[in-house]
Amino acid sequence: MPQRICVGYARVSKDEQADETHAFEQQKRLLEENGCLVIYSDILSRIEDDRPSFQRLLDDCEKGRISLEGPFLGLGIEEVVVTRVDRFSGKVTTLLSAIDRLSRWGVRMRSIQGIGSIDPNSASGRLQLTMEGAFAEAEVRRLTERIRAGHRDLRKQGRAPCRIPFGYRRYEDRLVCDDAPFLSDITTLSDGGRAEVFTRWEFARKIVDLFFEAGSVSKTAKLMADRYGFRAFKRARLAERDKRSSSGKSPHSGALRFYPPLTTNGIASFLRNPNIRGHSAHHRDDLGNNLGPKKWWIAKRDCWPAVLSDTEYAEIEQIISFNRNHKKWGGATRYTYSLTGLVTCGECRSTMLARRSPIRNPVGERTHHLYFRCRQAEIGMCDNHRWVRMENCEKAVIDALCARSEQLSEDLARGVETIPDPEPEPLARLRTQLAGLEALGENPDIEAARQGLRRQIAQYEVSPAEEMFGEKLKEDLLSVFGDRDFLGSLPPGEMRQTFSRYVQSLAVLQGAVVSVDLNI
Repeated sequence: MPQRICVGYARVSKDEQADETHAFEQQKRLLEENGCLVIYSDILSRIEDDRPSFQRLLDDCEKGRISLEGPFLGLGIEEVVVTRVDRFSGKVTTLLSAIDRLSRWGVRMRSIQGIGSIDPNSASGRLQLTMEGAFAEAEVRRLTERIRAGHRDLRKQGRAPCRIPFGYRRYEDRLVCDDAPFLSDITTLSDGGRAEVFTRWEFARKIVDLFFEAGSVSKTAKLMADRYGFRAFKRARLAERDKRSSSGKSPHSGALRFYPPLTTNGIASFLRNPNIRGHSAHHRDDLGNNLGPKKWWIAKRDCWPAVLSDTEYAEIEQIISFNRNHKKWGGATRYTYSLTGLVTCGECRSTMLARRSPIRNPVGERTHHLYFRCRQAEIGMCDNHRWVRMENCEKAVIDALCARSEQLSEDLARGVETIPDPEPEPLARLRTQLAGLEALGENPDIEAARQGLRRQIAQYEVSPAEEMFGEKLKEDLLSVFGDRDFLGSLPPGEMRQTFSRYVQSLAVLQGAVVSVDLNI
């Protein structure tokens, strides 16, 4: 039978406790003084049951040998020591279950401060253990209530959120521009000039400009990697994260919060963060309810300097939504055409595929024509078998846009205002329900239902930014679509970006364009 030794378990909730208050070192030193030769450690809340070292300790006790690298690898475990019971767990059920399992495997449990050695099989030991666990759980609940009250006041006052976005720093409960030097653009040295130095605030805006230049989140990440060497920077960041994770520290704390977003998900989350638009926003509503991932509740608007405007944000959302809905560009994965992803079948309403038909021109050179064909017709599920030339579709779209531009010009000349669309019936029904609940007076339970209805109404309503974006599209439409020859001479990439802004879809039936739906 292998030699059995005494091991310890140390835990703190946050990195700040480990780095600033030295609570981690104090626990480890106390455990070593009490005969612990091996120490398992975590930096996580006591209410978390899936702590890595905690679960590893239980697995090692069950297997009867230590799995941590070191001179005691493979030895058995005789006793587990903690400084206090709440360091082991903050839940009564988890605590009792873990100690029962240790007892079943022949491992004792001892607390240095408090109840000492624990005999879960005796009535008095079980009672004392339950009381210690209940006190620890009650302390956790009181701490949670105080934290929630503080966050509720933070949201109510419109103060800065706990998670500071890249490009900002906290100052007197507000976000201000982070003017610390961050990056040097050495490409300017090729022209004989001096290297341009970006602050974190300036580079946050640079990310927005790169997105508008690239036209997608993935291409933005590629531009950052190509122009500023963020491939090596990303590897250094991952190494830093792995180093902190292996030491038991959280990978999302410390110096990591000063890194810019480098992945596609990180860039998309950064661009959608309302805090960079100058608004105080949180992931919980004014009642403290968690809204879930990728959802925000704006507590107060225009609180600090903005990296991008609401109008730019509306345009970014439209680009991201368009790219997501037309990820494969209508099935053409190798080529980028002006209307791929926008052409639909007039019979079955499915997105049509872009196809290339090889031909030889009069001088004998090999070239091709571009067509659209219904994907359902290829498998015999649709009768729309005729192909349509891409230039015919482009001509129909340009004609529709020019006609719409002329109509807007005539309306402006006559002073005609656009008649707003009627309010949707579901929105009117929600407003009626909200008015009925507001007439019932103040009640905490009713207020929760009111908040739910308000969030549903907000999903239907058009924000001021979207209205401003619509007006901007009209102005661009009036200024751009006055020259048909210029539009027809645009490169496919620029033509695709132009069409994606103004065109909702166009329907094709038996080789002819039957309708063009515009966003304006």
